[in-house]
Amino acid sequence: MSKSSDSLEKLLLKVYELSEEIAYLETAPESIRGEVERRVEVLSNIDPKFFVLGPAQGELPADQAENLKELKILRERLELIPGVLRRCNIKLASRLKDLQEAVEAETSALRTIALKRRERFEKETAAQLQEQFGESDATRRMVIEAVRSCGPNQAIESMRHLSDKPELAARTLIEVRESLEGNQTAANSAKVVA
Repeated sequence: MSKSSDSLEKLLLKVYELSEEIAYLETAPESIRGEVERRVEVLSNIDPKFFVLGPAQGELPADQAENLKELKILRERLELIPGVLRRCNIKLASRLKDLQEAVEAETSALRTIALKRRERFEKETAAQLQEQFGESDATRRMVIEAVRSCGPNQAIESMRHLSDKPELAARTLIEVRESLEGNQTAANSAKVVA
């Protein structure tokens, strides 16, 4: 895999990780609120003397003291989530912008590679078929059909229909690059055999 494909893959992974974190943070308040309610229910059994005498004189049992401590921590988490979520959304927007720029650069690079390979394939195929069948309209049609079904041409067609979503476009480009690299390896092997 090439460097640009690796960086595309890394950016894509960061986008997916941030998306998962955001999804968790968006659902976390509900589960935390449920836990808060459970703790409040458990703490509703506190001895009234604790309130009458005050915390200094009324001693809480260890399990209730632990529940009170956990309740405080859960409420603090609830307060922090919106800020953390906002920061994650800002990071995600930045990563998506970076990914979009990487997609555009990779699209340009892959299109150039695919066009050169298609052109070379067309020349080689035309030379082979003309040598075998001579110069004719039928030979030209065979060349056109061969070029239409070749890997580089299919890669070009794939890039014409990239998604507007950078994550999906990046995934497609990674597949196109792998396909082009596979086609090049196969072409090199065929030359060695011939």
